[in-house]
Amino acid sequence: MRRIVTVVLMLTVMFGSAQAWKPTKGEAKKITKGLISAVMSGNLELSLEYFAPEYVSEQHDSFLEGRTEQFVMEFLGGVPVTKDGKQLDYITPKLYNIASIKIKDIVIFEEAMYSIVEVTLKDGSKYTTDLNIAIVDEELKFWGAVG
Repeated sequence: MRRIVTVVLMLTVMFGSAQAWKPTKGEAKKITKGLISAVMSGNLELSLEYFAPEYVSEQHDSFLEGRTEQFVMEFLGGVPVTKDGKQLDYITPKLYNIASIKIKDIVIFEEAMYSIVEVTLKDGSKYTTDLNIAIVDEELKFWGAVG
């Protein structure tokens, strides 16, 4: 009987570890809240921990030569709309101009996952932007365009 239990447990562990991990909206929301918290507290060095290491290496370290604020703000860029509904040009906000960042939705498809956030600027204009999420070593990390 002991052998049967051992074999069943081994098969369960092997089968369980062979299945792909499917992240939940709650897990994506948690990483998004972490990034927002780091940005809104002004701790941009901490915000780098929420990005995929390869993305940080290529975009932040190499292309942007370590300019952390530029890296994070470009990631959060978008097209603001004024209070009266006028659409402005695409912007990369300055950290000191951001009044708030709120999660509007989390979207998970088979091959794509992203958080939709609303950025409110101190002048009252707002925009939404999609923050791409990838699975890196069984963790959720943000990533974006390189170059």
